[in-house]
Amino acid sequence: MRISIVSFAMLPFGAALAAGTNYPILVGNDSTLSFSPSTMNGPRVGDTISFAFVSGNHSVTQSTFASPCTRLADTQASAFDSGFFSIQNASWLPPGANTGMPTVFFKVTADTPFWFHCAQTSPQDHCQAGMLFAVNAPESGNETFGAFSEAAKASNASAKGHGVSVPSLTQNSAARTITIGAAGLLLGGAGVIALLL
Repeated sequence: MRISIVSFAMLPFGAALAAGTNYPILVGNDSTLSFSPSTMNGPRVGDTISFAFVSGNHSVTQSTFASPCTRLADTQASAFDSGFFSIQNASWLPPGANTGMPTVFFKVTADTPFWFHCAQTSPQDHCQAGMLFAVNAPESGNETFGAFSEAAKASNASAKGHGVSVPSLTQNSAARTITIGAAGLLLGGAGVIALLL
């Protein structure tokens, strides 16, 4: 049995971060199959990548360069999967605002590249459509973000992630922030709810 903890907190964006630099990423910005920006070079050990879910039904699922649309094996301590977040309408947000959107945090644990994809496969495979993200991807050589993207497009494997399917969030729930730590635990805030999966 797996235990997940869900925390609904009225905290300013990033308030759950303890130390280091935060690098914000928008998931599904402008109703597109994208992470914005799609690459982030500069995060170091102790820094945090925050993924704010803006629109659509998406996940942030860690993979490898060699298998861009396959979830990183559960046996690896660094495996990260946000689960799916379904956002029906975020068009009422002012440009650049992501406060109150479901947000997950990934703690950078090494100065090496980290590779991510969206594991949604309906109505189309988001990974193969290019919904990818990389941290500290080399800018030259064989393992660049461009090569990662090409490998995802050519992949025959459907992206597979797992996690809690979160109910759709609309304008009425905009003040809530869902924070999930890299180890799968949710951080901070009042009103902690434990879910048994």
